[in-house]
Amino acid sequence: MTLTLIQQQRYARHIAMDAIGQHGQEILLSAKVAIVGMGGLGNPASMYLAAGGVGQLVIIDDDEVQLSNLQRQLLFKHSDIGLPKVVAAKRYLEELNPDSMVSAHQLRLDDVSAKQLFKLVDVVLDCTDNFQTRWAINKACHDLQKPLVWASTIGFSGQLGVATPYESDSHPCYGCFCGSMPNETDSPSCSDNGIIGSVAATMGAMQATEAIKQILSLPTNANKAIYRYDGLLGVSKYVALSKNPACEVCDATV
Repeated sequence: MTLTLIQQQRYARHIAMDAIGQHGQEILLSAKVAIVGMGGLGNPASMYLAAGGVGQLVIIDDDEVQLSNLQRQLLFKHSDIGLPKVVAAKRYLEELNPDSMVSAHQLRLDDVSAKQLFKLVDVVLDCTDNFQTRWAINKACHDLQKPLVWASTIGFSGQLGVATPYESDSHPCYGCFCGSMPNETDSPSCSDNGIIGSVAATMGAMQATEAIKQILSLPTNANKAIYRYDGLLGVSKYVALSKNPACEVCDATV
């Protein structure tokens, strides 16, 4: 793909970077990213990927826009309440950047649909809020050998990781982080504990950054550690994470 004059102007700040340049931008325009969950994480992640010129976005969510979403999900307007999130998001993203083609899927992902939708993508972003779906995403990415960028947020806190267990015996998957699928009823939720919109935006934007790094084969620390962010104290750190030899997903990968 050769950039047009308009594209050279649109992506001038990417092209000026040694890590991206014109060739890297051409790669981004040819890339395909799946984003599962169009909530507080999926909104900023999809906006930055579309604006940055990722050529194809596959967005997946079964929910509709609700009034309580508008505190942090900036793809949506008050007039979008009641619309499927993927419908409202597709409209916004394609207007944001016509270079980015958006495929919208209003469904709750499972093992079968995950493999079908991830088969032809370059990177998968897990922006969901339930462990059953996260488990299906992780298993499909492991089986298809697709890089998975996951994040979660609650209150003032967020965490993020990049799962590429097929690359090395030192790279854990999301299952290595959890150990086993947690009980949803025992896990804190944003509906019960709240979330600062800007923290969700911070973590979603970081997911977009990690996705771009995966597309362009740039180095990351997040494939061997968990990035943790504390918005209340204004601090962040990486916490080392190893592959779990008893992981039910990736223990036989390498």
